[in-house]
Amino acid sequence: MATGQNIDCTQVAIDVICEFLEVAIHSILYIRNLYPAAIFEKRRMYNASVAMSIHPQLNDYIQSCLGDLRTVLFTRALDKVVIAILDSHRKAIEKYVFEILLPESGEI
Repeated sequence: MATGQNIDCTQVAIDVICEFLEVAIHSILYIRNLYPAAIFEKRRMYNASVAMSIHPQLNDYIQSCLGDLRTVLFTRALDKVVIAILDSHRKAIEKYVFEILLPESGEI
C-alpha cells in the first residue's frame, strides 16, 4: 500500500504509547476511586468502554505529563513509566508499571 508519504515508525509508536497511557491513567483514577465518579464519562477506545475525565484541570495536568513524556520518549532515554498511588504519608500503596520498547528508528 503505497501512499507517497513516509511514515516515521518512532513517531507512530510514541503517539500510540501516549494515547494508551492517557486511557490507562484515566482508567486507574476512575477504577481506584481517586476522583469522584461524576467527573468521568464513558467513551469508546480500543473497542471498549472506558471512563475518561471531563475535569479541565485534571485533564490539563494529564496532558502536561504526557507532553513531557513524549519529549523524553523521543530521546529514547526511557524504558518504563510507573504510575504510583500514594497514601497520606506519601508512601506508594499501588504501582502500575508500563515497560516501553520503541521500534528502531526508520520510516515505512
